[in-house]
Amino acid sequence: MPTVFNVIRGARNSLQDWVQVQVKHNRQQRTGSKLARNIWTRPARSTLKCNVDTACYVEQNLYCVGACIRDENGMFVQAFVRNYAGKPLIAEAEAKGLLEVLVCL
Repeated sequence: MPTVFNVIRGARNSLQDWVQVQVKHNRQQRTGSKLARNIWTRPARSTLKCNVDTACYVEQNLYCVGACIRDENGMFVQAFVRNYAGKPLIAEAEAKGLLEVLVCL
């Protein structure tokens, strides 16, 4: 079970990573670089949609997977974040996240 300190440190690290990506994104927009736009699309009626994402921290030998499940109206159903030791390929880490989602359901 992670301590409060570890949870706060992890949240702070994730925020710092997010800020760095936003700065890079804004810099690319000012220089005219084109970025792909991702727009959420609803799943088929009476089904759920799951978004799985992965962050890898090679120097720390750590990777994190997170998932968010939404219904056909985009309403939040469930989410989770897990940390693992190792340096997998991104596709493997995201597959691990999808497996965790299936176990949670």
